[in-house]
Amino acid sequence: MSSRMKNILRNSFWGIGCKCTQIICPFIVRTVMIQTLGNEYTGLNGLFTSILKILSLAELGFSSAITYNMYEPIAYGDRKKICALLNIYKKIYKFVGSIVLGVGVLLLPFLNRMIYGSYPDDINIYILYIIYLANTCLTYFLFAYRTSLLNAYQRYDVISVISLVTSVMMYILEISCIIITRNYYLYALSALVATVVNNLLVLYESKRLFPEITCHGKIEEKIICDIKTRVRALLGHRIGAAVITSADNVVISVFLGLAAVTYYNNYYYIITALISIIDTVLGGMVATIGNYITLKSKNEIERLFNSLNFMITWIVGWFSICYGCLIQDFIEIWLGKSYQYESFMTVVLFCLYFYFWKVRSVSLRFKEAAGMWNDDFWKPYVAAVTNITFNIILVNIIGIDGVLISTIIAMVFINMPWEIHVLYVNLFHKKEYKYYLMVTFKTIVTVIAGVITYFCCTFIKIEPVFTRLICKGCMCVVIPNIIYWLFSVRDKEFIVLKEFVRNRYNIRHKTNC
Repeated sequence: MSSRMKNILRNSFWGIGCKCTQIICPFIVRTVMIQTLGNEYTGLNGLFTSILKILSLAELGFSSAITYNMYEPIAYGDRKKICALLNIYKKIYKFVGSIVLGVGVLLLPFLNRMIYGSYPDDINIYILYIIYLANTCLTYFLFAYRTSLLNAYQRYDVISVISLVTSVMMYILEISCIIITRNYYLYALSALVATVVNNLLVLYESKRLFPEITCHGKIEEKIICDIKTRVRALLGHRIGAAVITSADNVVISVFLGLAAVTYYNNYYYIITALISIIDTVLGGMVATIGNYITLKSKNEIERLFNSLNFMITWIVGWFSICYGCLIQDFIEIWLGKSYQYESFMTVVLFCLYFYFWKVRSVSLRFKEAAGMWNDDFWKPYVAAVTNITFNIILVNIIGIDGVLISTIIAMVFINMPWEIHVLYVNLFHKKEYKYYLMVTFKTIVTVIAGVITYFCCTFIKIEPVFTRLICKGCMCVVIPNIIYWLFSVRDKEFIVLKEFVRNRYNIRHKTNC
């Protein structure tokens, strides 16, 4: 138990450090790039990154499947089986890398059609794209497959440290290239250098920690079938995630241009930062939920589900309100008024986008812990087709708002109901109407709190804008949480969480005495 707690603390410390770096450093790089090179260069970065994220779907979830199959042989000390699994993973990664490279090269003739309007005169988009493609493919052709070994042995701290070191090195190189040389090719090559260093460090650390594990041997046909089954289930969910996070950028570039990609990503970047915070809160939840599902009754599992939903809905709702009230002032401080969206409706849509994406967090964690990948097999495909179809239709009618609306439609009318139905029918064995009543009520409370908070913030017109942002921030901390408390103080879930906190305090108090 002491060893397990040590691992948890070590993994958490380095995981949080890595997460903070991934939030703050890209923010600095993006700021320097926009101010030094301009919108079109930043838009190119967003476009090519999104294209290659979609191409990386070729990985299909093999990483998760292989890592899962390593748990048992590690527990029983079966090194022969671990070596065989690592060997097949190495072969799969090289095969996947070849697919990514092949499909990536096939896209070359269509690159100019993916950009609406102009792009920088001093940039050859084909050479630049090849640099981005090479960076993605190197991950597969080098030693990234060995991260599965570190993951399976729960050495997330090693992965975090390596990622932290190489990321900081890459960000320093990128900023130096932008400021000193203003050469976008060198900027792109910085990521490629970091990828090579990252892979070499993964190889070194995995061999140092586990010198007895090498790539050799064959695995049973039964395990291969199990991997195929898991990959088949995970593929759709990867597609759904990629469409939400990457396809929007491609659609915006094709129909609105690179500058529009930059404007969109400035607002979207803050959302990803908020998502990172929530994901950190939920970080180790899957294993705990899995244990709970195994040991507890259906009613106890549902009570836990409701309590966690209560907590996350409160946090997500509060973050959405803060985003809506503060983002315009933040953008003004960060980049200037010229980078703000003129229509406040766009800001509202970003709030709804974030709210309905992350309010599903707990249900997704429960589905994952219960292994329900096959139960909603067709959901991500239907959601992806719906999202892209509405993207293409609406972006031509109402521009950037259409891209946001299409994603919200897919999340609210396809993803959420499908996931909740599967969870309630297969895990709780009951109808899901109570969940919808809860979400509807909490959403109404969030809207009320948001409207009141925003109305109060409109009276703050002091200068400079930084002081105004601080004052509005204080209001966003106080007003929404008071309203949430007033509407939730009698909820069973609130009482359960309050008692949990009290019990922890009492235990600590007695221990200190």
